[in-house]
Amino acid sequence: FGSRFFEFWSCTMSPHLAVLAVLVLPAASCVASQLSAECRHGAVAHLAVTVLERSCSVCARNACVRDELLMDAAWEAVGAGPSTLTSCPLLYLASLFLMVQFSISDSPVAFDAPSWFSEIAQAVSVDGVGFDLAPFPFSSLNRNFTEQIRFFSNFRPASTVSCSISDERRSVLSGRVVLRAKHTKPEAHCAAHRSDRQIAKLCRDSAKELLTLQELIAADGEAEFSVGSGDTVLGTHNWISDVECPATPYGDSLHLDENMRIWQAKYQTRFDGSGCESPSGEWLQDLAYHHKCIAVVAFEKLGLQPGHKVLDWGCGCGHKLSWASALYGVDGLGIDVVLDSVDWANQHSVGKFCFSDGRVLGWVPEDSFDAVISFAALLHLIVDEQCQVVVELIGKLRRGGKAWFGWNAPGYMRHTNGGNSDQVSRHWMWPRQEAWKRCFDRASAEPWGARLRSGDVQIRWWTVPESLLFPSDEVLVSSYLFEEPAYSLFVSRA
Repeated sequence: FGSRFFEFWSCTMSPHLAVLAVLVLPAASCVASQLSAECRHGAVAHLAVTVLERSCSVCARNACVRDELLMDAAWEAVGAGPSTLTSCPLLYLASLFLMVQFSISDSPVAFDAPSWFSEIAQAVSVDGVGFDLAPFPFSSLNRNFTEQIRFFSNFRPASTVSCSISDERRSVLSGRVVLRAKHTKPEAHCAAHRSDRQIAKLCRDSAKELLTLQELIAADGEAEFSVGSGDTVLGTHNWISDVECPATPYGDSLHLDENMRIWQAKYQTRFDGSGCESPSGEWLQDLAYHHKCIAVVAFEKLGLQPGHKVLDWGCGCGHKLSWASALYGVDGLGIDVVLDSVDWANQHSVGKFCFSDGRVLGWVPEDSFDAVISFAALLHLIVDEQCQVVVELIGKLRRGGKAWFGWNAPGYMRHTNGGNSDQVSRHWMWPRQEAWKRCFDRASAEPWGARLRSGDVQIRWWTVPESLLFPSDEVLVSSYLFEEPAYSLFVSRA
């Protein structure tokens, strides 16, 4: 599914734009009586009713659960071309909307809008900003139809390829999306080779095995079996939904300090640009497949399992946590200091997301998470703060949990601000082994390291150059993400 579909669509659609020009939008969604008489009694009536009923059943917030009946009906309606457009134009647009969503492509769906496409957006627009396809349950207050189609060319519903074996888990993914990014494309040279479908299938198999073990143990009258710290996949309560985000995101201070204000402003500017809705939004260039590779390799190293609870420190728009939730069946809590990014994540990504200064962690439950993930976030803190935050985050892990902190001492810092050596010295934990040994030795003498000092928290830690961790062959990958001396820190709590 891709550009050839849109070529076909262009040929069948353009002669019938006059129909759209006089389109009058019904007032209510999911009410069959609001379909026009032509939709209800014309040549495509059976398709209109099926698409309406199924989409109202399996779609939420414009994102739909993969449904064979709905897919077949939508494809048939689009394939009918002029017949559908003439008798039921809203069905045509709703079906087109669904076909873009239901592409299971890991890569962005090719979308080259023909010149007349803006007329479609105008025909179904609301106040020239949003759109409404009522009675079909697709509408938006802040995206026009063109923008919504583009959105789903870059994102797919989280349930499309997922580790879902229960209604409860499907409800977690309902209405949520994941960024399309193919880490297995040849040019990625990724050390992780399994496709999304294979990862999700393996996760579903693991979840079913855990359910079987639960049932066998229960039949023998033994103590309840659990995995990690709790499990939505296996039917127990997801306590992350009960976590309250901090009412005072900056702790005892009313404002961020100067260093953090600079970084916050940087990412706010990027959000105001292409924002969370573009593969290049937070990084100013499309590095999505590299980030997907990084995420999958890290998740495999952490041993994520269905039902694990994961904390994403510096989550941004929540893309990595969404991949983890959809493909590995975890439940996630994200923290970020850019409010707009957090709001976007709560609307679209999978998990719960809180606006907070990441150095203020008292509100995050202790001894609770199976994994902590963080990429390209620690480097924004000065060295002493990095040490304290890592030590405090280790305390959020349950015994046996693991943490991953990626993109420390990135090479790009040597080339920005004229190679500002002060910036490097203040933000680089380097040389990596010596720096982290100093950190953990020092922590035992600090109030925030009391649990390390008492032995309540015991750790094992190691570092890995990212040029050796994520690419299958460092010689073949030229991205600055892997430029030396960038490295990842892993910490395991005993």
